[in-house]
Amino acid sequence: MMKYNYKLMLAIAFFHLTGCQKSQPPKTVSVQSYQEHSQFKGKIEAYSQSPYSSPISGIVSEVYHQPGEYVEKDTPIFKVKSDQAQQTLLTQLSKRHHTESKYQQTKRQESVYKDLLNEGAISQNEFLEISNRRHAYEFEMVEIRHQLDKICPLLEDDLCNQPLSEIEKHLPLVLIIKSEDSGILHKSQKENPFAIGQLIKQNEPLFVLANTERIHVEFAIEDHESGLFTPGSQVKIKIQRPNQTLLGTVENIQPSSEKNTAEQFIVHVRSETISEPKSIRIGSMANIELPSQHDYLLIPHKAIFSEKPQSYFVEKILNNKETKKIAIKIIQSMGWYSIITGELEPNDQLLYYDQS
Repeated sequence: MMKYNYKLMLAIAFFHLTGCQKSQPPKTVSVQSYQEHSQFKGKIEAYSQSPYSSPISGIVSEVYHQPGEYVEKDTPIFKVKSDQAQQTLLTQLSKRHHTESKYQQTKRQESVYKDLLNEGAISQNEFLEISNRRHAYEFEMVEIRHQLDKICPLLEDDLCNQPLSEIEKHLPLVLIIKSEDSGILHKSQKENPFAIGQLIKQNEPLFVLANTERIHVEFAIEDHESGLFTPGSQVKIKIQRPNQTLLGTVENIQPSSEKNTAEQFIVHVRSETISEPKSIRIGSMANIELPSQHDYLLIPHKAIFSEKPQSYFVEKILNNKETKKIAIKIIQSMGWYSIITGELEPNDQLLYYDQS
């Protein structure tokens, strides 16, 4: 008798579990608009950087600006004393005066020789000899100008166009190294020249100018967030100090190269042109925000079903009370909900069976 009752109880329990599950009525849920912004943090970097090498060798005698400061184009950065540059300048100016005189004299002779050649008074070889001499002086003047172009822009008061007697009154010469563009000063990768008494050498790195007319922001995302970004899509770049919002464009998305970061991606964003580039602080953090115009929707996980891997659907209730299977794309999972896209509108009704 006890054994019979035990079997009967199992049968009744099984009937209730299976029978009740089949008889559960379907439930409905509303599709919600996804209003909340997704935010990511990234470090601000200059979109381009220009290294600047020293045009001369010498010793820094005065420093006008330090790394981290914003400078405009043609802003003095260093004052430099250079015996080598001074000697080169005086030598080349003296050569220029002598060579220009010889060039003008030879040019006049060439004109006379051309007339004599046309009259048959001299041979072709005699004319070519004076013509070649004029070309040689012309080439020498180009070389002199090349040497002076390294030093003359560093002098004040347009001294290179003054007579030698006037230049000698300003000895020893002081040379000013200026920024060739606008940007934020950074140290070069080698020695730090931003100190009085520092020796600098010609053609060695002096400093770097970070152009902040645009900025570049790089940040990491997880694999399930990669659907939020596509190359060319628009985002907002929010900077706290100073408080400003910039429009940005996603340039590319690449797998992370770091170890132990499986299923991570790196997103690169370029900003629009910045009206106040001097306010940007390289190395500070920025928030990357997805704009609200994305047509993302929010629905509970339990309203989603799958018929095969990476294929997701919901059951939409139509106006005639019938239902239609709608394909969706899951953008991101968030708690009990999923952020999705698909042929749905906010307030659409979805049908589902609660299996819990």
